[in-house]
Amino acid sequence: QERLTGQIADEIMAYLQPKGVLVMARATQLCTCMRGSHKKEMTTLTEALRGELPLERIGNLRNMTS
Repeated sequence: QERLTGQIADEIMAYLQPKGVLVMARATQLCTCMRGSHKKEMTTLTEALRGELPLERIGNLRNMTS
């Protein structure tokens, strides 16, 4: 999941050439399910930040995912 999140951020930066990008991915990981934890709340959130983004904007984006 971490690698995929980073790859998405890299591709957005390369293709769209923005000043900055923050990619957040929330997923249920197969390894968690395989260990017997079947709770729907069991998700992992990963982030990849590239370029420049104002700190207040990053905070606002993170709050949107809560």
